[in-house]
Amino acid sequence: ILNAAFSLSGAFVFGGQLGFIAGVNPNSVTWFVVVKLLAGILGLVIANVMEE
Repeated sequence: ILNAAFSLSGAFVFGGQLGFIAGVNPNSVTWFVVVKLLAGILGLVIANVMEE
């Protein structure tokens, strides 16, 4: 469950989506990485709370 919760929004941070963002708007790459990882961690926390 926790793996699925993270992979829903936090996975593939350094993949094709990052390449697309870097090509379209290079200034937003940092925020893209931060928000994707934060969403993955938040998914883990919510899944952990719901699992208990």
